Amino acid sequence: MADILDNLTLVLRRPVTYAKQEFTEITLTEPTVDQLVKADEQPRPMAQAATLIALNAKVPPGVVALLSQRDFQDAMDFFNRFGATSPPTSAT
Repeated sequence: MADILDNLTLVLRRPVTYAKQEFTEITLTEPTVDQLVKADEQPRPMAQAATLIALNAKVPPGVVALLSQRDFQDAMDFFNRFGATSPPTSAT
């Protein structure tokens, strides 16, 4: 089995400005069980995925809400490399 990268610096296709701060990239790591549990508390898969990104990247949820669809999907593709326990997106 090939090694899985432990982290990903996702350069955003379109910078996000939130609370007067510009985000041009977010850094993701392998999710922790705590992050997965907190994300799972959300009622819908998209909300679970958005919560997981915010918790893992240590950014406000408002930043994730403004991500482009492709950046959102790239983040979820990264998490899905670690196994089926990551919350699915509507595309999976």
